[in-house]
Amino acid sequence: MASFPTLTRAVSHRGFTETKLIDPTVRSDYVSGAIGTRPRFSGTVPVLYNVTYHHISAADKVLLEAFEDSICIGAVTFNWTNNFTAVVWKMRLAGPIKFGLEPKCIDKYFADIEMFGAAGSSSSSSLSSSSSSSSSSVSSSSEGA
Repeated sequence: MASFPTLTRAVSHRGFTETKLIDPTVRSDYVSGAIGTRPRFSGTVPVLYNVTYHHISAADKVLLEAFEDSICIGAVTFNWTNNFTAVVWKMRLAGPIKFGLEPKCIDKYFADIEMFGAAGSSSSSSLSSSSSSSSSSVSSSSEGA
């Protein structure tokens, strides 16, 4: 499985958002004015991340473009580490990466990336939620992920 490339800059907290990809609620209006609701499915709702990398170099831009081409934008899943929680997610790009020039630094770029994945689809989160009686080999593999 592909992994998100390591860039010289970390993801910025500016522009970082995390939302559910869809609302899984089915709503039905009744003649009486009441609204009936039920879940559309019983699975986990995918999470949509919007992340921005600021002040990246031209080399990082080329690296991201090559990565985007290698996974055919959203066709292939990849591992992405959330820098704020250190959890590794199986993600997919929601669309092409948007690049632009930084306003006050014309030799640097920014990259806006939308990607989605199912909550709990990472190997780290499933290992960390296991019971404390798990073997030390499992614990050490979750620390290395």
